[in-house]
Amino acid sequence: MARVKAGSFVRVMAALGCLAWGVGPAYAGGFGGYLEGEFSNSQIKDHGVDRGFDAAMGGIGFLWDSDVSTADPLNFRFGFGYRVGERDLDEGGDETVNGLTLDSTIGYGAFRNEAFRLWGGPSLRLNFDWYSESGDRDIVDVAVGIGPRLGINFHLGGRLTLTASASYHYMYLSEQIERRGFNRTVDGPQHMFGVRVGMLLRGRDDLWQAE
Repeated sequence: MARVKAGSFVRVMAALGCLAWGVGPAYAGGFGGYLEGEFSNSQIKDHGVDRGFDAAMGGIGFLWDSDVSTADPLNFRFGFGYRVGERDLDEGGDETVNGLTLDSTIGYGAFRNEAFRLWGGPSLRLNFDWYSESGDRDIVDVAVGIGPRLGINFHLGGRLTLTASASYHYMYLSEQIERRGFNRTVDGPQHMFGVRVGMLLRGRDDLWQAE
């Protein structure tokens, strides 16, 4: 699986930290960054194209959560990131794929106290990926899907929260394939599993207050 350098993640978090401590007005919620590992299986049999593959990808991105540590049960989480990885084709060979991802989750905090928050809920995801083979073959993918995400927030000292989540999305995948003498759009199902770890900087009003 292609790797996203951890040093880039640390630098992003350091910059966000400097920004967060300089914010004057109080606000609830938190923002930060994440690292993600993603594994998927796709089967496309459409218009005479039989194209299946397994993919392993790594990603880095930004997170915003409306409620990280308070006693309120509901939270909305938004993520946006870049990912890169390898596809192993059923017919043999592999592809190196780059892409962008956007996801949103409505979470419910089933267990929450001053130390941690265990939450889960439905998640909507959109992926946009591309692959080029020396100009001979170009592929652009768009995938959208829904599924559950389960996560936990560990509240550290100060305004920091370590967050982790696992997700499954059932995706509808559409591919635009272009090569010499061939230009076609095909589609099929995709099963996607992901694990994400991140750090959030909480706003000054995002504090635990027992009901």
